[in-house]
Amino acid sequence: MLVLPAFAALGTYTAPDGSVLPVWKAIWPLFGSTNQLLAALALVTFTVFLKDRKIAFGFVLVPAALMIVMPITALILMVMQHGVMSMLGGIALLMVVLAFYIVAMSLKFIVNV
Repeated sequence: MLVLPAFAALGTYTAPDGSVLPVWKAIWPLFGSTNQLLAALALVTFTVFLKDRKIAFGFVLVPAALMIVMPITALILMVMQHGVMSMLGGIALLMVVLAFYIVAMSLKFIVNV
């Protein structure tokens, strides 16, 4: 059951510059960016919740905006570094697209309601 994850974690990855890295070291920046993006989307969700309940939500907007900008920027840089056709770049691009979709839907709700 754990053979495939162990194989992936103990394997190696050739970086765009030609250096060979352990897989865990190659995916760690993607994991960190995705983790921060999840925190940012939690703040966006909390903002929508407060807006829906007609509670003041302005105090959440600045941290939410900062938390959205930073991981999306990191993910875009990852896409540029690894390329769209690589696994890391493709996953990073998918995360950027999903983040923009969720933020767009949330902003639509916050602005229009």
